[in-house]
Amino acid sequence: MIVLAMDTAALGFGVVVVEDGRVLAREQGERSRSHARSLMDAVQNVLNEAGLRPAQVDGLAVTCGPGSFTGLRIGIASAKGLASALNIPVYGVSTLYALAKAAQPCNLPVQAAMDARKGQVYAAEFRPSDNGLVQTSPEAAKSPEQWICEVSEQSLFIGDGAALYREFIEAELGGKARFAPEDLNRIDITVVADIAAKAIKEGKACSAADLKATYIRKSDAKLPKIPQAV
Repeated sequence: MIVLAMDTAALGFGVVVVEDGRVLAREQGERSRSHARSLMDAVQNVLNEAGLRPAQVDGLAVTCGPGSFTGLRIGIASAKGLASALNIPVYGVSTLYALAKAAQPCNLPVQAAMDARKGQVYAAEFRPSDNGLVQTSPEAAKSPEQWICEVSEQSLFIGDGAALYREFIEAELGGKARFAPEDLNRIDITVVADIAAKAIKEGKACSAADLKATYIRKSDAKLPKIPQAV
């Protein structure tokens, strides 16, 4: 199965094309004023590098939030356009789940958090189980104080939200706080692709029309125009 995955939930973007878990091509970049165009250029670049035509892609993956309102809108709209044009399934991957998944295997609860600005984080808790990683708290925007007061046992913290408030977390939780390596605090687009590939094989994908973003919090950001799909 060939899966094309896109992430635009944070300050940059990532695009990868994988075939049965093997990375064929990958591109990452930072957000610019032409973020939407940069994303679609990256999609074309990875397909060209992999020697693929768009029609050869079997499924799409996109991070659906929480995260940057503008970034999510661009990613979701681009994924909808591609999925509709190619008539293929698409799967929206939670950014927090992708962060927690990248930390596996881990026998501790995982506290995944992204910087939500305005003195808040987007956070959720995940726990390993016999059936895989299970979400045990809802995704929500919280102040660091609200977030940490809900953590009562030793946990692994991951994500740029955890890195941003590391000193506060350590002061509040002491030895109960463990932190993922710094390179895992950014969403790994290959993990997004792997999550989606499994979901698509299990029949959990959706159509372009049903794909939705998880915004959690409203934004007053000016919305850019979305270019046409490849």
